[in-house]
Amino acid sequence: MSNHVVEVYTYEKQQWSGYEQGEKEGRRSAAECLERSVCSIYRTRQMIRRLILANFDNDSKFVTLTFKENLIDLDEANKRFKRFIQRLRYKYQTFKYLAVIEFQERGAVHYHMISDLPYIKNKELAEIWKEGFVKITNITHVDNVGAYMIKYMVKDLADKRLSGRKSYLCSKGLDKPFEARGEEAERIIQAYELEKRKPVFSSSYEGEYTGKVEYMEYNLRR
Repeated sequence: MSNHVVEVYTYEKQQWSGYEQGEKEGRRSAAECLERSVCSIYRTRQMIRRLILANFDNDSKFVTLTFKENLIDLDEANKRFKRFIQRLRYKYQTFKYLAVIEFQERGAVHYHMISDLPYIKNKELAEIWKEGFVKITNITHVDNVGAYMIKYMVKDLADKRLSGRKSYLCSKGLDKPFEARGEEAERIIQAYELEKRKPVFSSSYEGEYTGKVEYMEYNLRR
C-alpha cells in the first residue's frame, strides 16, 4: 500500500519472507546478467514510484531543474543539487523531496524533483537554484504522481553513467510503503473490498521460484 494505491500479488507457490534463493555456482551467462540487470531496473522504478506515492500528492511541487551550462559530470551536478537543497533548507527548514536524474540528448544532467514545499514563485525558486532554468509544473490533475514521475526516468536507468550510483536523490526519513502478507493482506483486501473494485492495471507472469504470479493494482480514488 502506497497511500491510495494498493498492489496485490498472488503467488502460485508459497513465498518465504526474508528468504533468498542461493546464487548459482560459477559465472553467469550474458543472458543471465542481462536478465538480472533488467530486473534490477524494474525494482528500482517500483521502489521510487512507491516512495513518491507514500510521501507526495498532486498538490506537491513538481519541478524541473536544468543547468545553463552543458554540465555532464554527474558528481559535480549532484554536489550543486545538494547545495541547492541546503539553501532551500535555510529558507524553509522542514520539507520532503525526491529528485530523479535525467540526461538530455546533449548529455547534460538535469533533475525532476517532487516536493511538499509551500507556495513559491518560479522566479524565486530559480534565484535559489542559481544554476539555470527552473520550471514548476501543475500536477493537480494527476492521481498517481508516482507513475507520472518515473516516466521521466525509464530510458535513463540503464545509462552507464548511473552504474553503481543512485538514480535518485531524496530527503531522509521518507515514509515507506506498507507491505502485508498472508492473513494480514487478506484482511486489507476485505476491508477495502478490492474484489469488488476494478483494477487500474493487471498482469501475470511465471517465475522459477514463484510459479504463476497474478498482479492487480487498485487506485482507491477511482
